[in-house]
Amino acid sequence: SAAVDIQRSTENGYRIAAVESGTPITATVFDLSGRSIWRNTSSTGEVMWNSCNSAGNPVPNGVYLIMVESDDIETFTSKVVVR
Repeated sequence: SAAVDIQRSTENGYRIAAVESGTPITATVFDLSGRSIWRNTSSTGEVMWNSCNSAGNPVPNGVYLIMVESDDIETFTSKVVVR
């Protein structure tokens, strides 16, 4: 099973969490051109992405890749659809 759980938490957001609570993570969201549009780090193992870019502007509808990195878990990548 994956060491990361990504769930839609609200109409415009995603909860990104390490399955093992307390595992520090860094989550980066990429558009399909490979450009990093948002990044956040958490020492508690959970971050919320509100479907906005780093400037705080809502991203267009489409498919995005979320990469989660940590010293404690294998790098995990998943795709999400923002509508």
